[in-house]
Amino acid sequence: MTATLTFVLPLWLAAGVLVGGLYWLTLHWSVAKLAAGRSIAVVIAMQLVRFGAIGAAFAFVAIHWGALALLLSAGGVVIARAIALRLAARG
Repeated sequence: MTATLTFVLPLWLAAGVLVGGLYWLTLHWSVAKLAAGRSIAVVIAMQLVRFGAIGAAFAFVAIHWGALALLLSAGGVVIARAIALRLAARG
């Protein structure tokens, strides 16, 4: 059992980093569109889609694999946020 856990837990963290990376990338894209003068309706629609997608992903993980997988996935999203902020600060 512990061998399985030590193999699976990093995968949930990696999945969270991947989903979080997509989340923060689309946020960057939305901000760029808003700054370029694009319609605010498009930016709001994208925000709603982004919230819905990450909420659905977290709900799916929680329902099918439980709290530990959910916590690791959410931790991955936080790690992706830190990476995105460092990249944005560089340039």
